[in-house]
Amino acid sequence: MAYDLNIEWKKIKADLVQDLQFLFGFFKNPLVGIRSVPSWSWPSQLIFLLILSAGTGFLTGLVAKSFLALLAGLFILPLSAIVLVLITSGFFYYVALFVFDRQLPFQKLSALVLLASVPTFFLNIISPLIGLASLVGLGLSALLLMVGLVENFKLPKKPTIKIVAALYAVILLLWLLNTLWTLRETRNIERMHQQKTHESLDILEQELRRGR
Repeated sequence: MAYDLNIEWKKIKADLVQDLQFLFGFFKNPLVGIRSVPSWSWPSQLIFLLILSAGTGFLTGLVAKSFLALLAGLFILPLSAIVLVLITSGFFYYVALFVFDRQLPFQKLSALVLLASVPTFFLNIISPLIGLASLVGLGLSALLLMVGLVENFKLPKKPTIKIVAALYAVILLLWLLNTLWTLRETRNIERMHQQKTHESLDILEQELRRGR
């Protein structure tokens, strides 16, 4: 029993060293690293995603100077990140299955999606200061995703680029619509506030006149 535990611990240490070596190379040059994504175990992917999302979410809250944003970054963002990685992985899994007639290894596909999302997480940190930062991050993630899908799974280059670009275009459109809606609502609130201020001043002026 002790011998088995010793072997298991050595394997965990070896996997950890291997994962850290890959991550060091990936962060040094993401475009090169994304071409040879390892078949990460589910625990390794989960640990990396939780550290990445909680860390960048915490920093985003600090930059925004918002305690609620800080808490959301620590607790809500990691959960939503897990869901988004799984949904995105599922989307490309079925795209490859029905469009290219290829059954991709879901675990490796999930690792690819996770690594491709790194620019989005990091650039999201400065999004409270620069609104377009998140959009730039998504664009870089889309680029990594294109390269990773083609290089790791040998999917046809042009159709893959078109599919990822179309997905990014949809996200861009949704972002623009949300931005326009937010601006319109902000202006409406400001207009209502100004009207209420004028009404309050008129009422105050009438009360003062009556007092005289």
